[in-house]
Amino acid sequence: RLLKLEQKDSRKAKRKDEKAKRKQQRNERNAAGEGLPTAIVLTSDDASASAADMGVTVPTPWETWQRLGEPKLVLAPMVNQSELAFRLLARRHGAGLCYTPMLHSTRFAAEEAYRVENFDDHPTDRPLVAQFCGDDPATLLAAARHIQGRCDAVDLNCGCPQAIAKRGHYGAFLLDEPELIERIVRKLVSGLSVPVFVKIRVLPSWEATLGLARRIEAAGASLLTVHGRTREQKTGCECDWARIKQLKQALSIPVVANGGVE
Repeated sequence: RLLKLEQKDSRKAKRKDEKAKRKQQRNERNAAGEGLPTAIVLTSDDASASAADMGVTVPTPWETWQRLGEPKLVLAPMVNQSELAFRLLARRHGAGLCYTPMLHSTRFAAEEAYRVENFDDHPTDRPLVAQFCGDDPATLLAAARHIQGRCDAVDLNCGCPQAIAKRGHYGAFLLDEPELIERIVRKLVSGLSVPVFVKIRVLPSWEATLGLARRIEAAGASLLTVHGRTREQKTGCECDWARIKQLKQALSIPVVANGGVE
């Protein structure tokens, strides 16, 4: 038993050393400006700066889409799956844009250990969208500012239908509060130097879905991802592709279709 405990402690120490080494390598890459998508290199002093603070003009939604390479295949944000290794594999097989797994804004904003454990990057892992969940505009902004120099956009999760999202008041359980979603988007848009995306699900009625989408668009979001099922449907039926197409035709920002690739 003592030998097993010693082996376990040794493995823990090794993992800790490896994480520290990866963090040091990331810091060195960021200091050198490697892997960043534009000529702007965010320093530690710039990490909490908005585009206005830095004198940066955030591209228009369609300029953003062009800078991303106008991808036809997008790797969705999947918890316990869309980590760095899987993203790199997906890129080899045609994914033109990848998302991180959903990151919890409260922990990401406050805990360095959580950030190190749950986000890793590589110069070849671009373009990349970092997705966050949460319901507090200021906390979401604080979390996103930790990462805005290492991704190409930040995404707000308004699509997770799981019970844990209901308990935490995030994901698809924000869909009942369009005013809150709008406040969050405006806060992120005004406080970040990268574009802001939002992922939603269709609502029970077309009018409600269109109304929400237009509020998100008016708040300054550069892209909208739409899952073609309602919160209650989860993955239990076919995606409503016609509804997504209808929504795309009604908006002036890029729309990405999501769901139904099980």
